[in-house]
Amino acid sequence: MLSLGSCRVWHLQSTPFDPASVPAAPDYSQPGSWAATPFSHDKADTLPAGSGLADRQETAEADVFYIHPTTYHGPHWNAALEDLRTREKTTSTAVLFQASTFNAAGRVFAPFYRQMTYSGFFVNDSISKRQAVGLAYSDVRAAFLYYLNHWNEGRPLIIVGHSQGAMLGQMLLNEFFNPREELYRKLIVAYLPGWPVNQTETGGVPPCREPGDIRCFVSWNTFSDRGRLRAGKFYEKGDCINPISWQFEGDRTALADHKGALDGKFKKIYPEIISAVCEDHVLRISTDNLPFPYKYTRVFHVADINLFWMDIRLNAALRSKSFQNANN
Repeated sequence: MLSLGSCRVWHLQSTPFDPASVPAAPDYSQPGSWAATPFSHDKADTLPAGSGLADRQETAEADVFYIHPTTYHGPHWNAALEDLRTREKTTSTAVLFQASTFNAAGRVFAPFYRQMTYSGFFVNDSISKRQAVGLAYSDVRAAFLYYLNHWNEGRPLIIVGHSQGAMLGQMLLNEFFNPREELYRKLIVAYLPGWPVNQTETGGVPPCREPGDIRCFVSWNTFSDRGRLRAGKFYEKGDCINPISWQFEGDRTALADHKGALDGKFKKIYPEIISAVCEDHVLRISTDNLPFPYKYTRVFHVADINLFWMDIRLNAALRSKSFQNANN
């Protein structure tokens, strides 16, 4: 369940961001600039063998724009798209275990981008950090505009991002989907776990409050009940929507409500093993039914999507249907 986990600092940034030395910008007219599209066979099309689930991208009426989390741990402020190791890690972990969740709800588009390195989140150089994030967002923005101009054709949209991807997704909502913009009418929902997201930062896109709500966002940051590790001030500005009940805050869910976690080998879905409640802006989950050693983990950041893989899959389909019913 923690298959995306390699969040250790390999290189701490010791030099300031240098605009003259950034990697070359991606060209989103080229297939190689995309980790997944519905026009190619890729990891977003994959499903656990024997699950009985189906990839419905060919018949889906909606699209999914997915922004992957940090997969670069290198010495530069931003990753180069030519970095084969980072490309492979992005597709074999993030796209496989996260973007695939959505292939029943819409066609999946996932750009590579010049992501900020993992250690950039922990340095004190706020100016360089802001420049590195700005570079990453400039790519996501360019990819989104290319998608809108060439592939969208008026279709409704689901925005998805995790961790760094959720931060950038929040910026995308703020620029393109605030309720004053025409594109807001095409927004089904934004799934932005792994980052503290709130309505102020999304430009007015509100948090979802019920499972079938549309034109809203959902976000959560997963911590264990065990040990009650304090989340910290970083999360205090975030809204928490429970990814089992899909309610804003709300009561603790029962184990029977949990639709299923995806294992770390992409082979099996485990239903009814997690109960969850939003407390103090984060999601607290039960761990007694998780396999060893994960029951002793206290922060489940890398598994924010894995733990609720089937819950998310079913909810995305539900919200897509709600959108179609509301607009037919």
